[in-house]
Amino acid sequence: MPGNWTRAWKVSVRVGHFSVKRVQPQKWLFAIALTFFLGEISLRVAQHYHPTVLMRHPNRYHQLKARPGDLSYGFPVNADGFKDRPFTLEKFPDEYRVAVLGDSFVFGMIPYEYGFCVLLEDRAPSFRFMNFGVIGASPEDYLAVLEKDAMRFSPDAVWVFLYAGNDFMFARRSWYERSALITFVYRLTKVARTYQGQDIRQNYRYDDDMMPFTREVYMQTQTRYARTYVDTEQSFRGQFNLVLSSLDAMHAICRRAGVAFRVVLLPDRQQFDADIQGEVARRLSRDPNTVDWLRPQRLLEQALYERQISYLDLLPAFTASAQRLYINHDIHLNIAGNRLVRDTIPDVWLQRDR
Repeated sequence: MPGNWTRAWKVSVRVGHFSVKRVQPQKWLFAIALTFFLGEISLRVAQHYHPTVLMRHPNRYHQLKARPGDLSYGFPVNADGFKDRPFTLEKFPDEYRVAVLGDSFVFGMIPYEYGFCVLLEDRAPSFRFMNFGVIGASPEDYLAVLEKDAMRFSPDAVWVFLYAGNDFMFARRSWYERSALITFVYRLTKVARTYQGQDIRQNYRYDDDMMPFTREVYMQTQTRYARTYVDTEQSFRGQFNLVLSSLDAMHAICRRAGVAFRVVLLPDRQQFDADIQGEVARRLSRDPNTVDWLRPQRLLEQALYERQISYLDLLPAFTASAQRLYINHDIHLNIAGNRLVRDTIPDVWLQRDR
């Protein structure tokens, strides 16, 4: 009624009778609070047991994929937004498809022909390694790529490449992400956004001795990534559990489809480079001997062993190598680093299985 907005009204309809009753505002507010509470609990339980892409930001997935036709050192991104030859739904006779998921390490910061996906096909000619790498992606995005892209092409196996440097970093949450219900509603409204893609900005000549960034910018990046090794156990465990949630969801998808599932952990250079460790520790006012440089490897190996997921840690191979494996002043692998990945993949992984 005018001038009394606090009153709530209930309309009831009976046969041959129409009446309007006033409902107490307390009951109205209680009903809203109860609905919110039940929705919040239900979504949290559902997300725990069955992670869904709708609990993540679908617009982020659209923005991160490369734009079809963009050039990466002269090689065009395919029509699906990935740095690879065109994907086809039909398989060649005797073809064994491996969907390779990851971030810029899989996408490749080197010319296409030197990427480890291409190089692995030299070791296993009947294998087709489909590069589904997305620059700037995180494990929850890898799950989205698997759901929305990779499974459409009927892979026989799925390999997920994690990067120890930033895949386990605790990310700040937006205000709405503190509520599962608000997050769900907010992100559901974004699903209809059109795909735009990102400019990969690699329209220049690759030089294995190039220095894309200054030493200072590179060290700032490494110091930021050091949060993975210096954050409190509670902070790290929070992000680590989110990574495991994404891996569990990917594993479940592959298991239902009868697809082999494997995980590879790419090392962060500061995990085995004593000079970088010393400088990062100095910038953080820490003793390098007190930093848990191997925390991702230690926890991930145990977690995947319990889940019976095939796992490969590339840190030992990188530590033992005398070659320069990274682009100068950059976190990404150079040509030699991609070759080492190819050579370190065990022979048993290059056998056909389900």
